Amino acid sequence: MFNIKYIAKHIHTQVYNYNKMRDMKNKEKLNELPNPRIHQTISFVKSFVRCGAITLLGCGFLVASAITFGIAEVLGIVEEIF
Repeated sequence: MFNIKYIAKHIHTQVYNYNKMRDMKNKEKLNELPNPRIHQTISFVKSFVRCGAITLLGCGFLVASAITFGIAEVLGIVEEIF
């Protein structure tokens, strides 16, 4: 009636194919992750620029401070892209 070896082999093949596809999807997801080193570097530069903007604001350079904060925001966008 039922060939147990055939059924077991078929189930094994299906499980193997499922695991192989799952592993391929996980590898694709890893390739989509941002590079942590670039992200960290841009974040440090952004923080440095913000500190400069605060210093300019404290010295009374309102326009220069606003421009510097704008640059920091652009760096934040770049950070999220990479």
